[in-house]
Amino acid sequence: MIQSTNTPPLEDSIYETAYGRGFLEGMFSRPSCEKCPAKNMESGSDITLGDFWGVENYFPDLVMQEGLSIIICKTPRAHALLESVRGSLSVLRPAEYKWAAAHNEGLRFDPRKNPHRDSFFRKLAKCRSDQAAVNLMESYFRPKLLAKIKTKLKSVLKCILYRSLFLAGRKEKNHSEKS
Repeated sequence: MIQSTNTPPLEDSIYETAYGRGFLEGMFSRPSCEKCPAKNMESGSDITLGDFWGVENYFPDLVMQEGLSIIICKTPRAHALLESVRGSLSVLRPAEYKWAAAHNEGLRFDPRKNPHRDSFFRKLAKCRSDQAAVNLMESYFRPKLLAKIKTKLKSVLKCILYRSLFLAGRKEKNHSEKS
């Protein structure tokens, strides 16, 4: 859920918003992200922070709507630092890097550059209000009519298929009961 002080809360997923779709499409990634030295534990840093997507596969009791971070300690110094703040963390459990990397491509791969990024930011620089910026984002990330139709069609077809299989199963059951 997203909440701001001057607007009512949004009940939709962040990824159903224009900003969320732009984020997923790499529109807001900095150019430096395309050649990130932190991928695959190669940054040389003591600590790497990341989103622990897929945490429910390893710790089912930690499924959290808000997300959960992973702290990757790569040196003895980092482990000592983490131990020194252990008491102030609400959740701290040992986990494997490969667990987080399996569900978070950002830990392993550089994002692709969105081909519209440069034009988007040129237009964004000309926006004179927050609403103009929101309108610009929505113009780039509004689901296309064809995509909406395809999604609806899939939903209808799944419903028809389910109903036909369900009814076929009931007819078969009734037939076997009468025999």
